[in-house]
Amino acid sequence: MKHPWLTFFIFFAIVVDGIVLYLYWVRIQPRLMKLGRTVEERRQTLAAAGAIVAEGLRESYSGDPDTLPAVLVGIVPRLEEMLSGRGLEPDAGAVRDLLSRSLAQQGVPAAKALEALNRLAA
Repeated sequence: MKHPWLTFFIFFAIVVDGIVLYLYWVRIQPRLMKLGRTVEERRQTLAAAGAIVAEGLRESYSGDPDTLPAVLVGIVPRLEEMLSGRGLEPDAGAVRDLLSRSLAQQGVPAAKALEALNRLAA
């Protein structure tokens, strides 16, 4: 072994890659599967959720952070209905993920969105 550090580095990189892949399959992949079976279905679900959230914000949100939880309460049933219409299970985690992504797309500041989502969950 002329280069023990190189061997150690390669071994370490392989272990880290394995851990990252494991975490992806255990944590992220099941959450993504709740949004659609294929990549195209997921993309369509995200686009439809974005349209629903944009419409809800346009109708009811004035920019006041205190009113955001009330606006989200009105949007959640529409998202659940959309997921059910696509043959997907509208569980709380999937709806929360859709809301957070869609709020970010609409330019709602992350701090306001997170606070509103936490109030919504309580």
